[in-house]
Amino acid sequence: MKKLLSTLLSLMMLLVLLPTCVSAQEDTIDWSKYTAEEIALIQEQMHSNPEFDINDGEIVSISKKRLSVDEDTPKTRGAIGDAYMDLTVYVQRIAASSKYDTFKLQAVAEWKKTPAYQFEDALAIAWGDNFSQYSGSCSTYYKGKGLMTGMASRTDETADSGMAYTFPARYGPMHPLDKVIVTAYVRKADSTGETTAVAKYAHATVSLVAGISVGINGTNISFSAAGLLDTMANSLYFEY
Repeated sequence: MKKLLSTLLSLMMLLVLLPTCVSAQEDTIDWSKYTAEEIALIQEQMHSNPEFDINDGEIVSISKKRLSVDEDTPKTRGAIGDAYMDLTVYVQRIAASSKYDTFKLQAVAEWKKTPAYQFEDALAIAWGDNFSQYSGSCSTYYKGKGLMTGMASRTDETADSGMAYTFPARYGPMHPLDKVIVTAYVRKADSTGETTAVAKYAHATVSLVAGISVGINGTNISFSAAGLLDTMANSLYFEY
């Protein structure tokens, strides 16, 4: 009983301290460099994204979209509804050697409502201007389980333009996918320019024997499968 009480007390203290830590972190940020919309999105990531750290560097661009931008998607496929998913993508400048422009690119797909079909999904991120990826990862979070490692498989990688992962939309019979985070660390020789980062999500609405195939050509991301796919995409512009 004493051990149980001690565990419960520790959990309560963690819940009390977490908001305080986030609040203290917010106090150290120079918010004047961001617009009101950017501030709202940054604060949202600080509170909901376990892999977001404002101390890693300045957020140079951030965007959240709830509507598909795939206007030319074949009619046999559909857009993921605005009540179902948030897809956020941001670019963060990382302090590194003065010889390089170094950025953290992250795509965060969060299911706001559990989809009816839970088979296989995919999330890809791509970028322009020949930034070279030197590190990348995909984290999958399931309702009732949290972070589950080893669930994502890297299905496509183009070192100078993007990468993609596939993962099950459900863990076991009772734990649907909650959130997926794809992170890419990229860099190039110090220079000046402007480019885009693109994130795209695919959700299978039928069971797929062969799985989802992902193709990356520059900032163009394409999905194909022997079945129906719903999709959502988001993109943003950034300077370096």
